Amino acid sequence: MFRDIWRGRGLAWRLAVRDISAQYRQAALGLMWALILPLANTAVWIFLNSSGIVQVSETPLPYAVYVFTGTMLWAIFMDAMNAPLQQATAAKAMLIERMGS
Repeated sequence: MFRDIWRGRGLAWRLAVRDISAQYRQAALGLMWALILPLANTAVWIFLNSSGIVQVSETPLPYAVYVFTGTMLWAIFMDAMNAPLQQATAAKAMLIERMGS
């Protein structure tokens, strides 16, 4: 299984780049949206931490890098969890037609 995953890494990379490009192609800022939203979220967390609303203990990384990395990982995780549901919803008509046959 791992050998197959390793051999398919090139295709997976091309598909990921294609999907990300297609997602942001129509947006006014294009691919910048992929960085703007996590940066804005990072700024909010830095503000909350500096104002004392949220207290985070010392981290081995600078706090901004720590928050930005966590934000990006969370976004990737949530996209991975939501993608199958979104694909099934988009193909709902086709799935219903196929099941009715």
